[in-house]
Amino acid sequence: MMSDPHLISNLTWEKANELIDAYTEEISSENLCPNPLASVRVSTYQHEAFVRQCMDGILDQVTDFPFEIVVGDDGSTDGAFKILSEYQKQNPDKIRLFRSVSNLGRYTGSGLLNGIRIRRACRGKYIALLEGDDYWTSPDKLQRQVDLLESNNELSAAFHDVEIIGDWAGEQIFVDYGDKTLIGFDDLMTFETPIAFGSLVLRESCMTMDDFPEWRLNAPVGDILTFAQLASKGPIARIPEKLGVYRRHAGGMTSDGTLNSFDNSLRMLNMFRNMRHHFAGGPADDYFDYRIRSMVRVLFKRSRRPAWNQKHLFASLRELAKLPLGQILLTIQEHFGRNNKYQS
Repeated sequence: MMSDPHLISNLTWEKANELIDAYTEEISSENLCPNPLASVRVSTYQHEAFVRQCMDGILDQVTDFPFEIVVGDDGSTDGAFKILSEYQKQNPDKIRLFRSVSNLGRYTGSGLLNGIRIRRACRGKYIALLEGDDYWTSPDKLQRQVDLLESNNELSAAFHDVEIIGDWAGEQIFVDYGDKTLIGFDDLMTFETPIAFGSLVLRESCMTMDDFPEWRLNAPVGDILTFAQLASKGPIARIPEKLGVYRRHAGGMTSDGTLNSFDNSLRMLNMFRNMRHHFAGGPADDYFDYRIRSMVRVLFKRSRRPAWNQKHLFASLRELAKLPLGQILLTIQEHFGRNNKYQS
């Protein structure tokens, strides 16, 4: 089903752990701080041009608590790993570096396995998320977010606004919350990106590895799952200030058509089905029902582009037939233009 011979179409925890163990090398020092209150989780791949700015923004943080930096480089060949090694040698008390001796992303088409291994390595009560091509601009960003979480145990996470630079910098891609500073589950049910990944600091107890079901290993995207899981555990605080930068560039996203493939659309459909089941009975049932219907319609569109594909057409019909009768009728009505409150 997958075109790349390395891609695994039905990844299990057993296989994921086998791959992580086989291809991971850890570089750390015995002088590492023993009890960090926060961990900064950084994932990198081919970020040579950006990773210094990323690391400098973290090391510039001024805090009254110890924190560690857990970096996962997924087999970069552009010099990023050499740069990260220099930072680790210069900051042995803070930085733990995990290297892929062979790229793990080729097995999933994403940074999933790299993300899992460095998430497991984080020791902090709070975990800050960042990608190697983004960076923080405020030296008190981490302190402010941790202070929010320390002062309110009901919060599952805290985030802030970001500046968007690079390609397509003028596009609105994140939700505009206005003056709102407390974000709930309903707020995340949108077609826009609700939170910039690199702005988030989460409470570890609200996002343990036990909260990572096996079906999530085969989801084509992870951000929406992370945000939904956190919001199901408690509200998310927002700081309405730009304390970091999100960089948009072609090298930072899949640009080979994979995201728009039939197979990937089918994985998206299965992800929303699993989310509908996982969060069943909650405020987002209608939203997930709509996302499922919309992905079925996408499958039919993919079946005829660039030309009709009989195999894909039959697969689309099978997915449509799995829906309850009422949802089938809604899918057909929406195909012919019936409006839905979730449509963008």
